[in-house]
Amino acid sequence: MAPVELLGFLAGGIGMFFGLPQARHVRAVGHGEGVSLTAWMLMFAVSSAWAAYGVRLGAPSVLLTNIIAGSINGSVVLALVGRGRRPLVWLPLFAAVVAASVLLLPTPVVSAALVALVFAQLPQVLESVRSLRDGRASAVSMQAMVVGLVSLLCWGTYALISHTRLMIVTTALALAMNLSIMALELRVRRAAHA
Repeated sequence: MAPVELLGFLAGGIGMFFGLPQARHVRAVGHGEGVSLTAWMLMFAVSSAWAAYGVRLGAPSVLLTNIIAGSINGSVVLALVGRGRRPLVWLPLFAAVVAASVLLLPTPVVSAALVALVFAQLPQVLESVRSLRDGRASAVSMQAMVVGLVSLLCWGTYALISHTRLMIVTTALALAMNLSIMALELRVRRAAHA
């Protein structure tokens, strides 16, 4: 196995746990106020897409860690919507459609879609802005955001070493989103304690 794949497994190993603190926090506080369901659905789609892209790249670290990350991101979706039968049926179907699209569509379309999916956290940025503007508490887990930040820094290093331009672009954009959410949520917490 190439050394860069070990870095990919480290990045993915950290990143796949991004959703655990968020799911745990939503369940602990008993609500998802300030947490964007749309963002977590899109992050579930991101994991599904990148897992399939890992197949296209022949990159086991990208494939395996995104399968696990997708499962964990799905647990956040379940925490936000409840545990009825409906999510258990449509989440795997949604993942299968996304993965099949990545595997079957032409590379330029897939590349554009993967760049667009980087904006999966944009709904959370907007929700964090609303929380700050309205002066309401937020159930966004800062622990989850820190885990995401560390993972993205590792993925950025992986992308640079492997010279994967698509990953360089998407990781840089994801870092900007992550840092934006962190900054907004810190301001929300400060405002709540003022």
